[in-house]
Amino acid sequence: MYNEIIAPVRGFRCLYNLKNNKVKKTLFKSPTFFWMVLLVLTGLLFWDLFLTINFSDLSGLMPVTIEVVLLSLIFNRHEYAKIGIIIWAVIFLIAVPGLKLLNNLYQNVVDGIGNIETQYVLNTATLVLVGVLILIYTRKTVKITEKKNVNLG
Repeated sequence: MYNEIIAPVRGFRCLYNLKNNKVKKTLFKSPTFFWMVLLVLTGLLFWDLFLTINFSDLSGLMPVTIEVVLLSLIFNRHEYAKIGIIIWAVIFLIAVPGLKLLNNLYQNVVDGIGNIETQYVLNTATLVLVGVLILIYTRKTVKITEKKNVNLG
């Protein structure tokens, strides 16, 4: 059994193990990948904010909130940043656009192959490809490390 306490660190709350006095942090082994993830997240954040404000669609606040939380996890190197990136990539960059792409392709087959919107198909396929690349590189280059001798006081 571990004795755990919740203690504030830089405005964030982390779980500390009092027995070993350790804190877990996310380590990005590739600075290029770190900045690419930040670039993609920030770009999507601004795009979602633009769509939410211009079309007065409150359903756009959910992706905005998720992207802000994920950006704060990444900037603080929180231990849940890796799993957050993986979940975000799988849901918002692979599953949802992939299902939309399959739906569009199915509709095109039903309506006739001459009605294919190539720009939509290329944009969506690119988004799915970016999601797969982010997922692969996150699993390979992002590690969770433990720091010892953290001052709890």
